[in-house]
Amino acid sequence: MILFNIFTTHINLYDMNIKTLLTIMFISTLYSGKTQTNVHYTDSTISKLINRYRSVQKNNKIKVYRIQLKSSQLEDVVIKTKKKYKALFPNDITYETYEQPDFKLVTGAYLNKKQAEKKLYQIIGKFKHAFIFQEEISIEIFKAETNH
Repeated sequence: MILFNIFTTHINLYDMNIKTLLTIMFISTLYSGKTQTNVHYTDSTISKLINRYRSVQKNNKIKVYRIQLKSSQLEDVVIKTKKKYKALFPNDITYETYEQPDFKLVTGAYLNKKQAEKKLYQIIGKFKHAFIFQEEISIEIFKAETNH
């Protein structure tokens, strides 16, 4: 009987140790979720990609080719040209800008010069003073203008 009693006591201690161990594991799991883990990469390729991504996000601009349709010191002349252009090309977006002392009418946002030249060829007969120039704009403006 004493042997049986020692055996059951040993089992009860064993059960208690398992319960204690499981409780400790559960509590440690809860607290481990609250700690912050920092991962540091040492691969140069990953560092280059991260730096490239950061520079693109910081700059966030793109070079495009635009067509200036008209430049005048009189705003009415630019507005009249805009109406004429919209009658011929109703789907194109145009912008009126002011750079002292001139009002300017601009259209298009092309990624390469050939696309801009193709459009200029279509409009040069009606707008003799139109020309292509390059400008840097934000990616958001480019997407809005080209419906991307």
